[in-house]
Amino acid sequence: MKKGMTLIEIMVVVVILGIIATVVVANVSGKDSRAKVSLTVAQIKLLRADVELFKVDHNRYPASLEDLVRRPSDIDASTWHEYRSEVPLDGWSRPFRYQMPGSRGPFDIVSLGEDGKENGEGVNADLWSHPPK
Repeated sequence: MKKGMTLIEIMVVVVILGIIATVVVANVSGKDSRAKVSLTVAQIKLLRADVELFKVDHNRYPASLEDLVRRPSDIDASTWHEYRSEVPLDGWSRPFRYQMPGSRGPFDIVSLGEDGKENGEGVNADLWSHPPK
């Protein structure tokens, strides 16, 4: 009796390894994008809370997200404190869009998703601080 593997047995092993590799790649790919979406959503929630706190402290919303880092000239130094050490970027290392007044609420904080373009679906969907009206 011969010992070793036949060509057919080797081909079956290669096919099985290919199937396993395909399943692993399919399950792993996209996790990075979903993690960036989750990070961006969390950053928007934190920024929204900081903007609301600024409003409580100064009776107005900040004109820009930079106002959370640097004291605006019209705010008394004795009443101002740093809300953020820096303005964060979204999960794709792009600045958030900030608009005051906003189209969906008193202000809007928006990330344009993975593709960086308005509108989109899935990981390319725009992420907003306020739900649509």
